[in-house]
Amino acid sequence: MKMKQVWRVLAVLLVISGTVLSASPAVHAATLTDVTAGLDSMGSGRIPNEGGDNGKLSFLQETPTVTVKADGLKPYGSEDRISTSTTQINIAVSGTMTTTTGAGQSKPGNITSYYFDLLDRNGKSFTTPSQVISIGFKNTSVSIDQNITFNVDLKDLKTRGPIYIAYCFTTDLSSHVNKYYSSRVGKKLLPTITTSPVTTGTTVLNGKGDHPGDLISNNVTGDTTTVGDDGKWTLNLTGDALKNSTSLTVAESNEFGDYGTAFSFVTVAPVTIAADKTTLNLSSDDVTKLEAMSDSDFADWVKSEANVTGKSSSGSSVDVKTDTGDLAAALKKVAANDSMPIDFYATDGTKKSAIKTITLVKPGTVKFGTISSGIDFGSHGVPTATALYGPSSPWNVNINDTRTAGSKWYLYASATDLTSGSHKLPGYLTYRDANGQVSDLTKSTLIDSGDRGTSNTTEVTSNWTTDPKDTSKAGIFLDVEPGVFADSSIKYSGAVNWTLSDVPTP
Repeated sequence: MKMKQVWRVLAVLLVISGTVLSASPAVHAATLTDVTAGLDSMGSGRIPNEGGDNGKLSFLQETPTVTVKADGLKPYGSEDRISTSTTQINIAVSGTMTTTTGAGQSKPGNITSYYFDLLDRNGKSFTTPSQVISIGFKNTSVSIDQNITFNVDLKDLKTRGPIYIAYCFTTDLSSHVNKYYSSRVGKKLLPTITTSPVTTGTTVLNGKGDHPGDLISNNVTGDTTTVGDDGKWTLNLTGDALKNSTSLTVAESNEFGDYGTAFSFVTVAPVTIAADKTTLNLSSDDVTKLEAMSDSDFADWVKSEANVTGKSSSGSSVDVKTDTGDLAAALKKVAANDSMPIDFYATDGTKKSAIKTITLVKPGTVKFGTISSGIDFGSHGVPTATALYGPSSPWNVNINDTRTAGSKWYLYASATDLTSGSHKLPGYLTYRDANGQVSDLTKSTLIDSGDRGTSNTTEVTSNWTTDPKDTSKAGIFLDVEPGVFADSSIKYSGAVNWTLSDVPTP
């Protein structure tokens, strides 16, 4: 009779659990290292997705002690961890497994069979082949002293972890195979979602993770990313991924089976506004055009340049508007290098978005500051050979630049003939640079160039000669040839034309 009872129980188990009763699987001996100290002790509970009493321990009040060894360990921080390289895991189980009265039960169930397994977060086994079932019991407590080495395939540990060390058993109260754990391989991670609120229109999620390099995934799309060196992550969601979602779960995992999730409700997106640019640095040509535009044309130009767009809660495009008026007049009042904000909003006709401010920055200018109104080269006798004369008073040419630092400027000069009535001076003005290079000013000549530094003012002539007899320094000099028509009433004069540009002249 006892033999018949055993076979009847076996037949039931084969149908219900799909687990084969067999001898212990042959396992090739390997060097295994004790990793028990690194287990994540969580108390006892049901394996995720196994079902039961809301994840609480409802059928076991006592579980055995478990010691774990494994091969293929990898260093991680101060520990050597089970990893994707692990092929064998050994568990030594010792102690008592005892049931308790569960939800909807009037008494504890008697254990009729049990086995051990290594399960992932979806309740699927990492082991091959199926494990040995111990049968023939009918008690609320079972003493266990077993040592089992599993062949495991952990190549997908990053996406399936952690590894739950599972006690799988049946009782005489139900044919259901109960799956419990008291520890797991893999630490509990605590990622966070910092994007708030998460709406049906959200396309980029930001958050923080526990370890740089960890994988970040989500339960809505196949999009993934990794935790950066700064502990932060950014996840770009494909298309309108959250359009029909009410919640979102983000998971952090790694090759050691560490795993954790963060949850967020997904709210219906309001009308939204976005812009590729929030600051527009205007050119002089831009200013000229804008100051002649109507308000509607002005606003349209800004929206186009900054790519300002609006979307409804359904994701369709909506109008972008501004209540700011007299835009051209306002821009005319803006000083060089100063700015002018314009507030835009999106609207579907009934609801408005938040404000998006686009700031227009008016360009600075480069222009002459102080410049000599006249320079005298003094009175001289008629030379018998070519002579060079310096000015009897210093040149003064300053440049005022209110543009951004580093902006270039180029200063050119040319001079007319020097005449007195119908008489032309046989000579011309020349420019000598600091290196002694001399150029006549009968044509436009580059005098100096530079860029906007920390000061708005550059005194170009600060190092020019101030001594009319010293022609060795830089400056503009009068080069005179013999044959000058001279008379007490003769006074030769001409003009120097200065040109300031922000680009070099060919």
